[in-house]
Amino acid sequence: MTYAKNLGDVWVDTTVAIGAYWRAQKLLSTTIPTTSGGSTSYSWTLPPHFPPNKYLRITVTGGTVSQKGNTLAWNGHGYYEISLDAASLTIAP
Repeated sequence: MTYAKNLGDVWVDTTVAIGAYWRAQKLLSTTIPTTSGGSTSYSWTLPPHFPPNKYLRITVTGGTVSQKGNTLAWNGHGYYEISLDAASLTIAP
């Protein structure tokens, strides 16, 4: 494990964390967005027994990303972390 952690580009975590992330990617990639007033919104329903407090990293080409009315902070590594528990995401111009 020490070797993998020292590589710097390998994700070392629990099976639950990695599995939840993978499942969330699949779920959100099939979500059909709605558009209103220039904003694009995504909504999803997590599967039964999905672990709470999990996040997914996303990138966007521009705009303001928010969840439940709160603007999300841009991570200096080039992504936003969205809460899966929020079950929705809005990208405004």
